[in-house]
Amino acid sequence: DPFSLDLPSYSPTYILTLKRHCSYLHQQIIELLSYALVLSENHVYTSGAMGTNAAAIRGALRAGRDDLLTVILPQSLSLQPPDSQALLREVTDL
Repeated sequence: DPFSLDLPSYSPTYILTLKRHCSYLHQQIIELLSYALVLSENHVYTSGAMGTNAAAIRGALRAGRDDLLTVILPQSLSLQPPDSQALLREVTDL
């Protein structure tokens, strides 16, 4: 068929751009979105900062698929704030 196209299959990519400070409601929404993305087999990448990034981490961990979560730290774990370290210790891919 001259009109058929052989297009490669692809999976959609979602990017969340987050900031540290936002309302508690927005953090809950981000946590739920991260949870849903991981449940639907999407990989979540985020930094280790508190606020919205921590919400994304909590959501991904709650989904029970830590293999679909990557946290990119700007510095070593020991240099993160103590409240961040407790959450980050649950992440396998730092």
